[in-house]
Amino acid sequence: MLAAEDLEMSEDLEKALLEARGAGDDLRALMVLAELMALEPESGRWAYNRGVHLQALGRPAEAEAAYQQAVELRPEHAWSWTNLGRLLDDRCAWPEALEAYTRALALPEGAKDEMTWTNLGNTLMSLGRFEDALERFEKAIELGDDGPALLGRNTVLGWMGRVEEANACRALGTRWDRGELVEAGPAGCDS
Repeated sequence: MLAAEDLEMSEDLEKALLEARGAGDDLRALMVLAELMALEPESGRWAYNRGVHLQALGRPAEAEAAYQQAVELRPEHAWSWTNLGRLLDDRCAWPEALEAYTRALALPEGAKDEMTWTNLGNTLMSLGRFEDALERFEKAIELGDDGPALLGRNTVLGWMGRVEEANACRALGTRWDRGELVEAGPAGCDS
């Protein structure tokens, strides 16, 4: 529990954080977050926010460390797990990414989050687990993901050799549509 003076300072800092966010000033937000974290070192909330701003600044290693701190301090926060999983996936640490997504999906907010399902599908696709990936993309679509999960489903169907199905479920007219999938014959064939 914060003392009255610290509580007032925390409220002022939170206002400053909102102003920095509103201005799109990630560096200023990080400075404010450093003060908030010094004031409330056991708050996973600030570590999570730090990760978000570090990620926005293109500093993935630092963002990953911030999300790792966030899940240690606040393991019940699904989006900390999801964002950690995303960064782990980006650096091909797929077993660790799977663990992070599993932890996120075990939480009520995570189980309802279509991006967590989509990200899990992407990791499973990277591992060549196409049937499992397809199931996760379908769940994400069911929850409302009408972009990345559609692309993931289309891609994984292609990898599975289900070309007609992949073409039938393209996200036509969106940035997620990569065009018609065609099967190519062996290189050098004259047909």
